[in-house]
Amino acid sequence: MKKMLCKIPHIIHIENFLTNEECDDIIKHGEPLLTDSNVVNVDTGFNEKMDSFRISKDCWFDHGNPLVINLHDKIEKEIGISKKRFEALTMLRYDIGGRYVPHWDYFEEVIPTYHDIVKDVGNRVGTVIVYLNDVEEGGYTTFNKLNLSVEPRKGSMLYFRYDYKNKSDNANTMHAGEPVIKGHKYIVTTWIREFPFSL
Repeated sequence: MKKMLCKIPHIIHIENFLTNEECDDIIKHGEPLLTDSNVVNVDTGFNEKMDSFRISKDCWFDHGNPLVINLHDKIEKEIGISKKRFEALTMLRYDIGGRYVPHWDYFEEVIPTYHDIVKDVGNRVGTVIVYLNDVEEGGYTTFNKLNLSVEPRKGSMLYFRYDYKNKSDNANTMHAGEPVIKGHKYIVTTWIREFPFSL
């Protein structure tokens, strides 16, 4: 079932987007690859460990991986955007206390490395999150300026889009991964760029 959570910015939530088996298969393949998460340091343009922002483990799947091809095909069909514009699929695991502080996914033009980050492929214009398990307690995705929280439910998908040039609407896409209180939280996510990648 698809539900629009917000019109501006555009936020939709889809239940049962993946089957239990598909979720379990992604976790099984990604678990051995997990390492401590980094975030993009906007001052350097590189992925660096920054504990104060994100506490999680993650891994990237190769675009040629059959799991990625299947999932990207399903996302492409659902949102109507070419998978050629998708960044690499990332799996994340948040353990107890794991969280991601409030942030935006697009890159702001004022950052020193902006032009290097968006060169050729453009800025991020959308985010897809697929929840791979039910979290015992905590781990909600919260849109801080909208008073909106999404519970992590196995197989469900969250999609929101943004135009980095529209400052007022974009401010409302600020979101956070709330701390996991009990259990673990597994997700896969991909970000959508303005232009295709050369794979």
